[in-house]
Amino acid sequence: MDVDLRELRYALTVRAEGGISPAARRLRLAQPALSQAVTRLERRLGFALFTRGRAGMRPTPEGDRYLDRARELVLGAERLSTLGQRLRTGTSPSDDLQRLRVAAAPTIAAGLLPAALSASSITLPDVRVVSEARQLARLREAELDLGVIRAWPQDASAPSAPSAPSAPPARAEFDRVPVVTAGDLCWRPLPGEPLWLAVPAAHGLPPGPATLDGIADLTLLSWPRDVAPQAHDAISRALARAGVRPHRAHPQSNDMDQLSLVACGAGAALVPRSTVTDAHGAPVDRPGLDVRPLADPLALSPLSVVHRADATAAVADAAGRLAGMLAGVLGAMRADAGVGSA
Repeated sequence: MDVDLRELRYALTVRAEGGISPAARRLRLAQPALSQAVTRLERRLGFALFTRGRAGMRPTPEGDRYLDRARELVLGAERLSTLGQRLRTGTSPSDDLQRLRVAAAPTIAAGLLPAALSASSITLPDVRVVSEARQLARLREAELDLGVIRAWPQDASAPSAPSAPSAPPARAEFDRVPVVTAGDLCWRPLPGEPLWLAVPAAHGLPPGPATLDGIADLTLLSWPRDVAPQAHDAISRALARAGVRPHRAHPQSNDMDQLSLVACGAGAALVPRSTVTDAHGAPVDRPGLDVRPLADPLALSPLSVVHRADATAAVADAAGRLAGMLAGVLGAMRADAGVGSA
């Protein structure tokens, strides 16, 4: 039978949105027209793509298999169209990335993202600083194209789950970061960013990588778990491995404010390396603050690039490019720390 790309796009949008009504709104179509198009496709195929119920529409096993391949076909057609446009206009893949609406969590926007962009001589004119939870909501509402968050996909659908996610591979090739589809979102999990210890300068850390047993008498400044569950849990696991149970306080919701409080003598903090080092990995000189890498190589803050599962090929390819850029910076960090690659 002949393949109609438009009908495939319709069915893919229904799968991503979970029903005709939300899919029709996203596609800006009348609901009867969309329903008829999906039904027409199913009749030609000879099997049901979806089950219908009060909770919406869910793909059948056959529908999932068919639509996975359909997405490959749709993305391939979009990539071919994009290539023709690039050849005609002389533009590059970097131009696609620069046109997208990208959001980053505050600590990522403060250090890691600028380092990755600088290394590739790329700018993001439409970048926003958005919290992790709000990023996922805005991606689902199609208000953003890409999100960069402190999470890995395992706990994406249940952020309050107590079990620790498995870390993604330590090595990710440029533009070849694997894709994990979880529900209506696609994730590109990246190697974790090393955590560093920040203490008041007067605390007197010994030279070299720090251990956590020296902060047992200090208040550990953190943030409520619901702000960034997996990043919060990464700190908890590092403390557990060290056998340290300091008093924890949650006065601020981001690392930059916590560092200001640490410099004033309010306690200690565990923060991603990029928030306390410059582009060359050297500690940034901050009055009243002393920072050290941790001796624990497993103390890592999670990181992923995320987009909608029904994103266009241009968005998906840009996500891969951005993930590759970030993976390059993270790989350099691990090499500096002497951490082996998997």
